[in-house]
Amino acid sequence: SDVQKFLLGVATHWIEKYDIDGWRLDVSDEVSHDFWRAFRKSVKAAKPDCVILGENWHDSAPFLRGDQFDGIMNYALTKACLDYFVNGAFTATDFANKLSALYVRNNKTANGMMLNLLDSHDTHRFYTLADKNADKLACALAVVFMHTGAPCVYYGTEVLTEGGYDPDCRRTMDWDDGRENIRPLLRALADLRRSPEIEDGAIAFGTQGELFILDRIRDGVLRLYVNATDKAVAVRDEGETLLAHNYRNGKLGSNGFLVVRRTL
Repeated sequence: SDVQKFLLGVATHWIEKYDIDGWRLDVSDEVSHDFWRAFRKSVKAAKPDCVILGENWHDSAPFLRGDQFDGIMNYALTKACLDYFVNGAFTATDFANKLSALYVRNNKTANGMMLNLLDSHDTHRFYTLADKNADKLACALAVVFMHTGAPCVYYGTEVLTEGGYDPDCRRTMDWDDGRENIRPLLRALADLRRSPEIEDGAIAFGTQGELFILDRIRDGVLRLYVNATDKAVAVRDEGETLLAHNYRNGKLGSNGFLVVRRTL
């Protein structure tokens, strides 16, 4: 139709004139598969590595078969993190099982292109839902940064911005450099993303007692331990410590995490 041709022209115009890197498609699961197939053909012909991300809130397997989107906003991961860190609905085992189930929904390529987020312009702020507990936020961010796909940090997270449901979650950015912040943590997690285990390693989820474990596996293993309980828990590990939060004398404090590198 003329409308579809116009929209496809818009999609390629921004690539050809401004060399944009990708499209994030709002409410994309309410548009026909036929249109998105045509959209992908047009976009990829104009720029093969242009990223196509859909805002789909539910199981999106039909959109992620290689003929439509590269990935989606991973709200299923968001919900799992809320259930584990905020709502108290998951044990460590529940969380590991849920992340495993979400991962096997899609193929490896689609999982590697997920946009992983804790909150957005459409949701409550994670920090607010967690009763302004920065330690819970830190643990959830560690999971997001260690996971396959791309971590998405909503503006203001770095300075612990509060916010309820839309539009309260869109508060003005606070540029006060003296405000309490978690910038060093975010920098450290971002640095971890350069590790070969995270760049192209496999992923596995498990537990050690009450601790949640996320492994990224290549030549070695990058392992994340998380303690979402309200008490300190001992960690049995002999790996090289890369990053720690609320960790002392072999024990993870409540809402603490530890990242170690282990040999296979």
